[in-house]
Amino acid sequence: MPCLRELTFPYVIINECIQGMEPDVLVEIRKGCKKLVLIGDQEQVGSVIIHPQLQGSSLAKSLFECILEQPRIPKMMLQMQY
Repeated sequence: MPCLRELTFPYVIINECIQGMEPDVLVEIRKGCKKLVLIGDQEQVGSVIIHPQLQGSSLAKSLFECILEQPRIPKMMLQMQY
């Protein structure tokens, strides 16, 4: 839709992001994102890669997992759950 091309998303919040692969998330954050909040649990089951050639590739890792490995990106862990 042409009208959606002009939209920007300065704040993006992605819940259960452990289930989304990196290309899935990049669509949202490339549209002018200034603040990104990823919510997820890296101990839960992530996305499922069915194609045998893609299993074990970088596509099998979520953006959430990639960011967790980067020491320079600030992270915050939930301290209390209600």
